[in-house]
Amino acid sequence: MSLPVANINIKYDDEKERITDFLSKFKSTQEKDLAQDLASIDIDDGRDTANPEFVPLKYMKQLQRIANREQQMLAIELEDILAHENTPSELVSRIRNNARRYVSLFSEVVDKLMPQPTKDISDQDEVIDVILHQRRERNEQLEGGQEGFPEHLLRRYNLYFKPLVTDIPTAVREVKGSLLGHLLTPDQVPVGHIPRSMTVHVNGNLTRLMNPGDVVHLGGIFLPVPYTGFQAIRAGLLTDTYLEAHYVHQLKKQYSDLELTPKIERQIAELRQDPALYEKLAQSIAPEIYGHDDVKKALLLLLVGGVTKVTGDGMKIRGDINICLMGDPGVAKSQLLKYISKIAPRGVYTTGKGSSGVGLTAAVMRDPVTDEMVLEGGALVLADNGICCIDEFDKMDESDRTAIHEVMEQQTISINKAGISTTLNARTSILAAANPLYGRYNPKVSPVENINLPAALLSRFDLLFLILDKASRDGDERLAEHVTYVHMHNRHPDLDMDVVEPTIMRHYIALARQKRPTVPREVSTYVVDSYVRLRKLSKDEEQNKSHTYTSARTLLGVLRLAQALARLRCSDVVVHSDVDEALRLMECSKESLQDEEDREGEVDQTPTSKIFRLVKDMAGSGGSGQRSKRQKRLGKGPGGERDMDVDSDEEDGKVLSVLDIRARVISAGFTEAQLMETITAYEDLEIWVRVAGGSKIQFI
Repeated sequence: MSLPVANINIKYDDEKERITDFLSKFKSTQEKDLAQDLASIDIDDGRDTANPEFVPLKYMKQLQRIANREQQMLAIELEDILAHENTPSELVSRIRNNARRYVSLFSEVVDKLMPQPTKDISDQDEVIDVILHQRRERNEQLEGGQEGFPEHLLRRYNLYFKPLVTDIPTAVREVKGSLLGHLLTPDQVPVGHIPRSMTVHVNGNLTRLMNPGDVVHLGGIFLPVPYTGFQAIRAGLLTDTYLEAHYVHQLKKQYSDLELTPKIERQIAELRQDPALYEKLAQSIAPEIYGHDDVKKALLLLLVGGVTKVTGDGMKIRGDINICLMGDPGVAKSQLLKYISKIAPRGVYTTGKGSSGVGLTAAVMRDPVTDEMVLEGGALVLADNGICCIDEFDKMDESDRTAIHEVMEQQTISINKAGISTTLNARTSILAAANPLYGRYNPKVSPVENINLPAALLSRFDLLFLILDKASRDGDERLAEHVTYVHMHNRHPDLDMDVVEPTIMRHYIALARQKRPTVPREVSTYVVDSYVRLRKLSKDEEQNKSHTYTSARTLLGVLRLAQALARLRCSDVVVHSDVDEALRLMECSKESLQDEEDREGEVDQTPTSKIFRLVKDMAGSGGSGQRSKRQKRLGKGPGGERDMDVDSDEEDGKVLSVLDIRARVISAGFTEAQLMETITAYEDLEIWVRVAGGSKIQFI
């Protein structure tokens, strides 16, 4: 029985003619050139590009730039070969099936079509040019013979193939190879398997385009590496395999690498004009998760970050914000962490028990090729210039948890192991999630015992939110409606404002991070006064075992949050409202840390009643007016609270400035909208009246 013979009628000379016709005659649309090659193509090349009838020869134009030493990479798009009318469609199939051979064919054709330089390139000579010139002069009579130079040494360009847009990426698990330097993403791992890896070789201009931790699509040629020597005898027909990369596409680009299109620029311009920009961006973070408005605002500031400063003597003050979310099970802490790790350009998600101190920082390993001791970066190193999300933070061993102390403040990792002494950069924001000591928050013990984290670690977090799962009929009903809507429609319910897409948010944050806002003198004085007040409150609450831990790091945290808010406004200066919002977020995070039993004696817990008590305290401490003989009137406040002290003889006739009240109320963690609601509500109850055009209130 005879074996079937493959009928392959391919003449490479004919293929070269087709390639020559394609490279010398292909014309592309101007829209595609503007969208993809505007940054790399010289528009002003002496031709009338404003003429709509003029369509440049795409590849001949690139060859001219290569000849002028202005470009080193020549990317042949398979889409262009399909679009060229004189090229058979089978050529694309043959290129995909025998890509390495066609790289050589295209290179030979490019060498023949290479034009002469139109610019003086003598000042751009490199070492290789000098060596080649001297060798040519010495062996001039042997040029082209055995002593001639190989063609690939004379080429000043790298040729790559860009795959078709319609090609479906193949997961690493489907590649018939064993060792690959790139891991699978978690959604591609086969059931019951560990992530696979394979070796990828990159050359020329494709090098340094990827960093550890990046998520990329790779296109290239799958090639074997035959064994040599005794290994070849033992291996037989088995070989190692690798991928020679020709195309690299970053799925999550760095903020500095994001490219703005006219459509995105228009959307960002509209977004900047929105007066509710801060609330709109915050609600766009995980809109499928109900509530947690203040937590989402804090996470938005985490993505934006503050300004990192380096003093003249080299001391570094970090600008990245660290946040810890602690709360009862089932309050969507892990989902928030997952979302942030996906929306951030560089995000690493890990868990406490699944991470050791070495796994978070760096491990010393032996290189399989050189057999030397090398450093392998951990999660914090992979998240450099990004965000590291650590779930189940409380489950980590104490010895492992102390490994991140240096990272959270100095943002470096010092290694002294196995004869290796070095310092690695870990300029990352830490977003941690943890449960209280007893699984759920126990109101019978103090917050310090519930949190069960050392003060040295807690002080490094700019914000510490305690998210409690409290039973409330209205809140539980709205939560259940939200969750059931998401399950029925596979999307979040309609919100009060339009949700910003993650792509637009990422571009806006990239634009905001270019700003470096400063703190003017008048705002600096306000920050100092606020910090002194916080320290005094911390000292007063020490007797109640309240959890505040106000230190100098708290002051730096306020400044970082205020700078992030100024960045969101694309402003170069921090204003009072930024500091007020930073203090409000910090007060809100500490408000949830107060012991529940300490507040049982209070008659009402609505924001309206709390603001009214603050105003009463201001009126009572503002002066010693004559007391009237009226008795305290007990009744119901605007929120229906019981036994509310709505009229006291001490405040009768007192006049307070609304600006002073606003500063006090916002620094206590309330919003301006809640203040205006309180003023209107108690004005209707005839407790006070607005005077001086609404700029002051007077108790009746």
